[in-house]
Amino acid sequence: MFIRYFIPPQSLRHDFVFVLDYALLGAPGAPLKQALIDAGIGKDIVGGYDSSTMQPVFSIIAKNANSADKEKFLATIQSPPPKVNSRLLA
Repeated sequence: MFIRYFIPPQSLRHDFVFVLDYALLGAPGAPLKQALIDAGIGKDIVGGYDSSTMQPVFSIIAKNANSADKEKFLATIQSPPPKVNSRLLA
């Protein structure tokens, strides 16, 4: 199961999207990845930004996901991120 967001080529700096990709999906404890795992969607969550084409795209992929979880997948992605524990920032 996957979702792709098409990004207008001139709308964002590419380095910003790579940082966003890492923060949401790649870093240890990444909030979006963790939210999808906690929701029981897929066996692994991956994603990435591809700027090698005329139409850059940001993808979120849930590997080995059940197709019945499509609405839960979309709802999890579109919900606000969980609050960060302020003690972690100290």
